[in-house]
Amino acid sequence: MDKTDRRTGKRRFRAAIFDLDGTLCYTYPDLKASLNAAMRELGYPERTDAELMQNVNCGVREWVRGGMPEELRENEAEVDRCLEVYTGIYARHYCDHTTVYEGLEPVIRRMKDEGYWLAVHTNKEHDHAVGMVEKLLPGLFDYILGDGHCPPKPDPSGTRMVEEKAGIPSGEFVFIGDSHVDMQTAVNAGVFALGVSWGYRPEAVLWENGADAVVSTPGELEEFLFGGCNPGK
Repeated sequence: MDKTDRRTGKRRFRAAIFDLDGTLCYTYPDLKASLNAAMRELGYPERTDAELMQNVNCGVREWVRGGMPEELRENEAEVDRCLEVYTGIYARHYCDHTTVYEGLEPVIRRMKDEGYWLAVHTNKEHDHAVGMVEKLLPGLFDYILGDGHCPPKPDPSGTRMVEEKAGIPSGEFVFIGDSHVDMQTAVNAGVFALGVSWGYRPEAVLWENGADAVVSTPGELEEFLFGGCNPGK
């Protein structure tokens, strides 16, 4: 059921799904350092920011594939080898320099205090996602779902799992993310797609991939959820 506040005409939500990388946390420094360390160990060239950003939201296998020399990217056995080296390094360093985006934690605490059911759904490895969220945002999320426990986004299966866990219908969920993958996931699952432009993709990419609204700061996110603003097109 689509609930609307009669005083403001604004849609009201009971539950929120957050992406992790580029939405909740600035993870890029540890991702980049670990991938380039893996490339060095394997004897391959390191990658620039422009090269790495093309695959940052697409799951760990595609992230590693994009860091490899182009002529080897279709060699799945070599991708497996590189993935093993990378995951070993990242497992030791995934939270060395990663931080929660400034100003976001108070908004999440308010959401929790006001009764939101909160989840994280990410293409990051599940154990790393759990470790990161529990270290940086302890006690705030009801459910964390990462790679290996469901098909990767933009497949809607993970969102369906979250809805079932919450016992809340899709019409009362908002999916909050920074990438085309997140907006596509929300569209595929039939939930409200709220883009954040502080992450790893330009705002235009969010609109092009089905965003219902876009916010540019944690303050705008809070205003959208609680204050009646509607930063749509």
